[in-house]
Amino acid sequence: MFVCRQEMKLIVVTSKNYRARKDFPRKYAAMKQTADEETLLMETAASRKVERERAKDGLVIEEAYYGNIYAPNGDVTTSNIIDVTIPLQFMVSKGELSLPRFSKSLLDGFFDPCL
Repeated sequence: MFVCRQEMKLIVVTSKNYRARKDFPRKYAAMKQTADEETLLMETAASRKVERERAKDGLVIEEAYYGNIYAPNGDVTTSNIIDVTIPLQFMVSKGELSLPRFSKSLLDGFFDPCL
């Protein structure tokens, strides 16, 4: 068991949670690498879709981010967001973007940067 005091609050972290948090950087890197590889595979097709959509004045995703831009203290941060411009453009079809109802972190090219 690991115990620490933070701003007059006692936080108790079990050894299981402590190990999970300790392993987070490795898991984050693996998730990011997988998403980056998936995005790389989509890049050519997404570029072709951009050209087609621009030609018919359709939907072009200029910028798209996934995650939480707010830090716990309320400041804006970029450490908990990922760029999903290419994966979203890849999903555009006939000027429309249809997203499934389930968690977007399960989509190709996405992952949850806030875990």
